[in-house]
Amino acid sequence: MKVNKGEQVTAADPAYRVFIVRCWDDGEAPEGNASRFVLEIPRTNERYGFTSPENLLKALQYQLDSPRATAVSNPNPLEK
Repeated sequence: MKVNKGEQVTAADPAYRVFIVRCWDDGEAPEGNASRFVLEIPRTNERYGFTSPENLLKALQYQLDSPRATAVSNPNPLEK
């Protein structure tokens, strides 16, 4: 997407997407599996949880490679 000088991109633009990534340490989880991650997609109100950064990044890449206009049926192919 090319944006000209002085032009603004808005959330209504189909080429504009927002992803929120949250991460925290779960002190009650078994050793070596204490990190938790959530990928949120505000436009569709979807939210997906992960226990590894690798799976989070794979799911985010899957989202980025998916069509922008509609939500995908399985944006989290690695974890349920």
